[in-house]
Amino acid sequence: MPSAPRSVRVIGAGETSLWVTWSPPQPINGVLRQYRLLYWQTTTTATTTAAYNNDNSGGGGADVVQIVAVLATVNSFNITDLNPATGYSVQVTTA
Repeated sequence: MPSAPRSVRVIGAGETSLWVTWSPPQPINGVLRQYRLLYWQTTTTATTTAAYNNDNSGGGGADVVQIVAVLATVNSFNITDLNPATGYSVQVTTA
């Protein structure tokens, strides 16, 4: 399994969207086929937290709202159609 992505960040947040960026793993330790971006609602009204891991835990036990497959050549994603005034957590893994 490839190493975890580095520097996962939410660099922009709109009322119903989040712009997430990350850097490729170094070293990759395997074949990087894609990234998986997971996001879910949190119980707080804070804007967002960004985290990553490679254990496929699906967000540390939280209910996953959405899983998005992102090409290995892409290092950012705009999450849209979120609920306004709602906190979200974001996780990026490799596959």
